[in-house]
Amino acid sequence: VDATNLTNGSFARTLGYTTLNDGGGALYKIRTITNDDVVDGINIIAMNDAGNTLVAELIKEPIPHVYDTVADMQAATSLVVGDSARTLGYYTLGDGGGGLYRVIETTGIDLSNTKYVSLDNELAAELIITGEANVKQFGAKGDAEHDDTQAFYYCVRSADSIYIPTGRYILTDTISFDNKNIRGSNYTHVTIFGKIDDADKPILAVGGNSVVEGITVAYHEDYRTNNTAEGKRVGFLLNGGIGRDIALQQGTIRNCQASYCGTGFYSARNVFSCVFDTLKINNSYFRGFSLTGTARTGNVYTNIYINNMGFVVKNNTDSVAINQGFCLIGEESECTINQLNVEHLTA
Repeated sequence: VDATNLTNGSFARTLGYTTLNDGGGALYKIRTITNDDVVDGINIIAMNDAGNTLVAELIKEPIPHVYDTVADMQAATSLVVGDSARTLGYYTLGDGGGGLYRVIETTGIDLSNTKYVSLDNELAAELIITGEANVKQFGAKGDAEHDDTQAFYYCVRSADSIYIPTGRYILTDTISFDNKNIRGSNYTHVTIFGKIDDADKPILAVGGNSVVEGITVAYHEDYRTNNTAEGKRVGFLLNGGIGRDIALQQGTIRNCQASYCGTGFYSARNVFSCVFDTLKINNSYFRGFSLTGTARTGNVYTNIYINNMGFVVKNNTDSVAINQGFCLIGEESECTINQLNVEHLTA
């Protein structure tokens, strides 16, 4: 009841009622209190939020119906409101997109949100998230062909911690977020390709105290060019947010790679007190790493490797002449740079 990160519509699982592992652990849905609620401390528990407007409602967990895929669950006409359902995959059995659902009425539900699945019996199934949200549970395929933008968009809006399994994902628009933990299985196994028409839009826009690790971003070969400028075709834009735009502050980007971007990592905002650790930047066509805000402080740059070895763009045999590999413009104070490697650049 004292957790400050729970909001209306989120789920929480306890591992005990009074003490850890006392047998009273349960699943709850956080929602706004109504005039009809009887707050009994068991079925409905008052939350200690700032406005005293939230309660935790006990979700009575029946044995779930089990289906191989989401399509199989959709076709199950026997499901009724209150039922639980578990899928063992999203598109195919074992594809990593399986999840636990609760069957609900469709009234007031935005079925374009891939957190919800429309059922053939005119009900809906709501994905229950109690820890990390997995983009494949929201319909991402990661097959380098399917547009996964919508799955990423709703996934980052449904949880504070996001997991991206092994795959090659396509985004046709920027995914922007702040104060999130985004974790890929490994940057050699997770690539997010940008197929974004507007060169002013980055692949990812990362703001607040976000932590991003274990992913590669790259522009699709049809969107690469050797004619670009500052702020164009950015891989990781280090400012962003959901419904706002704030600089990365006390955030961390680690074990990530940016390839075939105008600029791999960029922000014109005052990024501060951030850690950039073990970054690999390949084949940029303007800059590798570039911060151009007027004043930054407390940033740590560790084990950054930048190279443009033999990089050419599609249908062009000329090597790309990069503007700068590692660029810090403006005031940079109280920073640490440890092991910066820049090589094979054509000026």
